[in-house]
Amino acid sequence: MIDNCPLISIIVPAYNVEKYIKESIFSLISQTYDNIEILICDDGSTDRSKENILSIQDARIRFFENQENKGVVYTRNLLLREAKGAYVMLQDADDRSHPERIEKQLNFLLQNPQCKACGTQFIKCYKNKTINKSSLPSNYSDIKNAIPEQYHFLPGTLFFKTTLLDEVGYYNPFFGNDGNEDLYWISKMILKYPYQNLKEYLYYYELNIASLTKFQISNIRKYYIHSVTADLLNSYKSRGTNALEENNLIELERLEREVKNKYIDLTPDDILEKQLGQLIYFKLYTRTIITIWSGYAKSLSFWKKVKITLFILRKLVFHHFSNETNKN
Repeated sequence: MIDNCPLISIIVPAYNVEKYIKESIFSLISQTYDNIEILICDDGSTDRSKENILSIQDARIRFFENQENKGVVYTRNLLLREAKGAYVMLQDADDRSHPERIEKQLNFLLQNPQCKACGTQFIKCYKNKTINKSSLPSNYSDIKNAIPEQYHFLPGTLFFKTTLLDEVGYYNPFFGNDGNEDLYWISKMILKYPYQNLKEYLYYYELNIASLTKFQISNIRKYYIHSVTADLLNSYKSRGTNALEENNLIELERLEREVKNKYIDLTPDDILEKQLGQLIYFKLYTRTIITIWSGYAKSLSFWKKVKITLFILRKLVFHHFSNETNKN
């Protein structure tokens, strides 16, 4: 039982998540800890996300709307600035939280005042079926020292003291909609203050196939932004700052140009195969084959499609016999 019952602000940006948003919200309004505000912003969705959000009646929900799609950086920052709570919790609009998530994460921070933020273990799901479970380290040194080679946290599980915003700032618009804005931001928190992952599985990470199969191969920056992020964080670890924190535009342009040149010969097929690899990694073999032979993979030659399909069929056969062996 928590004697001190501070307000918790939950941040939920939503874009074209009509299939998931209701379950996501229900997982929040069903929390065992009820002194919460749920800040949801529909980011110019073109499906029925807005209607599904507004269909749920709960006085703790605060609804915001972007008339056009502004992107996740803009939307998260909008909600963070509107937050009134002493603590902030993140949740992606296609994911769900365990009923005791808030209670357990808040309890942890209250009992461990040296920590200003924490995460949890999570379960990867597809259509509400478990694919696998995380095994993130809980030891602060292991989490901190791995950055930026490995990120031992899932952004959606973040729970932190609101005062941290005064010290690490908000999501940086430098990243735009190309990704890694959350990895960079949370890594700054971890490099400044002790952080732990709770051992409990308190978050359900739903694999959104629509986003996994959204092949935006025209923007090569989505492919190399991870390397730029790593360079910036290495500098932050060694110097306590970097070109982004100093707003050194000349150095940022030089860094990005240098990284981009390493990817200059990248073809649409290279990027497409990397994204297909995500589906294979999650053992979504049937979905991968459907994607290969659909309009998403127009750039792949016929024989390339055949080669990848045969590879996946071998995986399917192996997966089937492995399951049969385990049953016996």
